[in-house]
Amino acid sequence: MNIRTRLQTVTASLAAKRRVLESRIGVGYSAVLLDNGQLGVAYTFLDGLSGGCGVYSGPRPLAGMPASELLALLDSNDALESALALACVNAMTNTPDKAYSEGASITQLDFSTDDRVGMIGHFAPVIDKIASQVDTIEIFEREARPDDGIRGFEEAEKILPQCTIALITSTSIINNSIEQILPWVTRCREVVMLGTSTPMSAEAFAGTPVTLLSGIVVEDTAGVLQAVSEGGGTPAIRPFTRKVNLRCR
Repeated sequence: MNIRTRLQTVTASLAAKRRVLESRIGVGYSAVLLDNGQLGVAYTFLDGLSGGCGVYSGPRPLAGMPASELLALLDSNDALESALALACVNAMTNTPDKAYSEGASITQLDFSTDDRVGMIGHFAPVIDKIASQVDTIEIFEREARPDDGIRGFEEAEKILPQCTIALITSTSIINNSIEQILPWVTRCREVVMLGTSTPMSAEAFAGTPVTLLSGIVVEDTAGVLQAVSEGGGTPAIRPFTRKVNLRCR
């Protein structure tokens, strides 16, 4: 069972009771607000958007749609449909009532100068904070940027199995690259899913190499919705959320 299917399974009973109140498709993040007031966000892949006068061609209207119907789009090959579905998942899973550890993901990890860290997605603030604590940081993106020390994703299959810690962007759920990545990190001491798109469901990652989930809980719904509508990224929504962590094993 892949991660998308796991997320659909663990949220199915919740989704059956909820409807979408409204949605926002921003150029930084997309957001889904459910009829119980819970809000979830997920990354918008701009390079995956269609051309023409409209970028979303999925089921309409989103407002009023049963959450179960939006949840089904998590399997979509359309990055925007998948992002909206993940935002719906996050509205159900990233609730404030769990036994979270507060703060950034790196505060939850014990780094060593012997560690080789593999990073899927370029998290510059994390790099700045841990560079002096570890031996090597290997960064992978879909397209290589050698001048910035960033390798292409195709190199991850060879290098990640040699790493001791893996930091994986949760946008990998949206484009489904997570299924390629997880077999490459089975030897890692720590495997972290991180970023604003992270679904905080330890159950969905049970039995996988993932050891820690690091995401957000929305504290100010109106603030996040406005930031998303105005094209804001992580810095724009940060004042309206709190960083949380959840151990998987």
